[in-house]
Amino acid sequence: MARKVAVLLCLMGLALLAPVLYPNPNAQNLLETLRPPFQALATPLGTDELGRNLFALLLHGLGTSLLVGMVCSLVSALIGVPLGLLAGLRGGWLEQVIMRATEVQMALPNVLLALVSLTFLGSGLLNLIVVIGVFGWAGFARYTRATVLVQRELEYVLSAKALGANQWRILRHVLPNIGSGILLQISLDFPQNVLLEASLSFLGVGVGVDTPSLGAMVSRGYSYLFSGIWWLSLLPGALIMILVLCITGISESLRQQLDPRIRQRKPQP
Repeated sequence: MARKVAVLLCLMGLALLAPVLYPNPNAQNLLETLRPPFQALATPLGTDELGRNLFALLLHGLGTSLLVGMVCSLVSALIGVPLGLLAGLRGGWLEQVIMRATEVQMALPNVLLALVSLTFLGSGLLNLIVVIGVFGWAGFARYTRATVLVQRELEYVLSAKALGANQWRILRHVLPNIGSGILLQISLDFPQNVLLEASLSFLGVGVGVDTPSLGAMVSRGYSYLFSGIWWLSLLPGALIMILVLCITGISESLRQQLDPRIRQRKPQP
């Protein structure tokens, strides 16, 4: 896990330094188009079909992926967690309505919903974050409800109810006990949002033309791939793979540490 964290921190550091190192990643030099990697110090990873510095585009695209992945996960959690808490604590018709809504939401692929929505709303970073964040709430709601259903049968909740505590007071006791699980869900949702952003940008309805995106870079470079110009699509594709594998590995390690069911299955020394 330590190596994955170190790689992720390096990637985040490069993304933060991108605006300082390359303030204008879209700067074009039509005299230096399609330069291969390692041919010039100013463009260490080559240039694209418009003569833009591929290294600068990769760093800014990495920042876009990290921003979209994290913000969308937080937006989904801010919507899904309160609904899951309401469903788990209140029960009754409200729980049925929320759970049926989650089933309808999860029955439809997020990429399809996002594709249709962005077709009508238009591409752009803000629209992309709103669409992905809103359509990702169902998983958080289901997880929160399931966790609350377990917590409300424990002794500390039953004791609070016996003492006449209202729902809001019980919520104050329940929420800290499910906080680690919610953070784990955010870490698991993060790489899915990175891949979804890359997929939508690959299809042309992502962050927009002026905002660097790894998925859009793969899409533009695909037509050159079989002409021997491999760096336009393979380099951003490899960066997406490294980023997603790092985040997924860290999330899986956290799950093994935080999930009590996995801890109980581990053999005792």
